[in-house]
Amino acid sequence: MLRFLDDSIRIIGQRHPLSYRIRLLFSYLWIKIQARWGRKEISFLGFVISAPSINNVITIIREVFIYEDYMVSLDEKTPFIIDCGGNVGVTVLYWKYFYPNAEVVVFEPSPMNVSYLKKNVSDNTLTGVRIVESAVGSREGVMKFWENTLYPGGSTGEREVYESKHMANYREVTVPVVTLDTFITRRVSVLKIDIEGSEGVVIEHLYSTKKIGSINTIIFEYHYNEKNLKNNLSSIVSIFEKSKFRFSMYTNDSSVYYSSVPKISHFMIHAKNSEF
Repeated sequence: MLRFLDDSIRIIGQRHPLSYRIRLLFSYLWIKIQARWGRKEISFLGFVISAPSINNVITIIREVFIYEDYMVSLDEKTPFIIDCGGNVGVTVLYWKYFYPNAEVVVFEPSPMNVSYLKKNVSDNTLTGVRIVESAVGSREGVMKFWENTLYPGGSTGEREVYESKHMANYREVTVPVVTLDTFITRRVSVLKIDIEGSEGVVIEHLYSTKKIGSINTIIFEYHYNEKNLKNNLSSIVSIFEKSKFRFSMYTNDSSVYYSSVPKISHFMIHAKNSEF
């Protein structure tokens, strides 16, 4: 109940029109009811969403629509958005709700998530969405990927991250890997990254290929893991400074505020190219 009240206050405090905030509040209440009924498919803001875990989807909806982790103001009629770590497509629905003419390229390596991502794009008749069934990295090829069968959002391509979690919920699969530079052929309005510990590798590759300069805004979730040395925050910050990006770091995790000794293992970073 405390969390729902906190979320409701967040919704009321959003800067969107009152009609949208009322609709969002009732849609959020409705999905909570649907989850109690054990539904495998829910309706939310006019969308139909299917997923292996509805509770996991509600968590993502909170992050995306209520906390607005990826909120950005775009004045383009047809923004070009790259979504790395699309999961089952909640962020794609977010982009399409606010920017229906957006061109979205979404990357998702998990075979389980891809099946739901395709279904959600199809069931909601979304256009201008390209699904790439691959992980993103610093070189093309294949890689081992640990798919979380209970919590799809926790799947990872980093062994150190996988080994630090409850490994009983994971299965190992082999997935293709692509590099983002081949997909950046024009200005990117937004690059969203949520890839469970591989974000540093991707950002360093964008810097080395000079493609980072073609991106207006980068919004990503940074995942700290002391054993994952490839995901170095200081290196990421250095790249942003050298590439003339202004950035801020924040967390919307309410558990931080209710803990006497908060431990933050992940937080959001919003970086804006000052050259644009």
